[in-house]
Amino acid sequence: ADFMHAALPLELRHNVSLAWNASSVQGYELFPPIGKHETDFDRMYKKEVMFPLMNAGWNFTNLLEKSSGCRDCSSSYVNIDYFAELFGGNTRSASGITYEFSWKPDIFAPEADTDGFTHRFCPPNRRYDIVFIGRGLHDAAFKSDKLIEHSAVDTRFRRLAGLLKCFPETTLIILRTPYVTRSEKEQERLLNITESMINLARNGTFGLNRTLLIDGHLLTASTAHPESFDGHHYDSRVAQSVWRLIFFASAQFFVGVKLDGLSRANSFKESLGLHWQECGITAW
Repeated sequence: ADFMHAALPLELRHNVSLAWNASSVQGYELFPPIGKHETDFDRMYKKEVMFPLMNAGWNFTNLLEKSSGCRDCSSSYVNIDYFAELFGGNTRSASGITYEFSWKPDIFAPEADTDGFTHRFCPPNRRYDIVFIGRGLHDAAFKSDKLIEHSAVDTRFRRLAGLLKCFPETTLIILRTPYVTRSEKEQERLLNITESMINLARNGTFGLNRTLLIDGHLLTASTAHPESFDGHHYDSRVAQSVWRLIFFASAQFFVGVKLDGLSRANSFKESLGLHWQECGITAW
């Protein structure tokens, strides 16, 4: 919900902020954890968070279909997938926005990822300007030590990268490394996952010229960072920081697309890779 809030015009954004403050809620609480097998969408979201967004113009549609959720993930809230559209969505209006969310938390889940990309994300009639993937925490929490070794993590990320090739060069691919956790065992695993993601992105595994890596681990380990409220998850301050980085990066990327097509890569990499590394953002 923090993205939907940030994407609103100033006056509408202010109205949503007032409503959230009055109810003492934040955007990250849009879908609180309620259990793996809940199928009633109206029971899944927090009304105090969603209704102000709907009053501001966002329309929500839940997706209960074969490609929803993650049947073969270690932990999954199966039916949380949804669309949110503003100003008619990008299929009906030049100024419209469509936000699509799919709950697939494992680095690579063979059934869910292959099915999702093949039947939902990659058909010719679908077009995404930005694909944002944040994975790794659930693997650190639920996978065996053997599956968190560098070689095993690299293999699963390479399989995910193979699916990402279906997107054209004009789609910006953004990956985020997992945030810091208070569990010592998980923290050690997260460092391995983060290192693998950085090395693979640097080597072009996720695609050259249009791949961005946000180091969520660096972001949440920095001075004066917000503390996790449950040892794993963070409040909206962290999400807002991530979306600010994404907004800035996408503006640079799509200006280049309009100006000179694929040759935009050099200026995109220079402007982000050189000036934003200390904030945890790097382009390849």
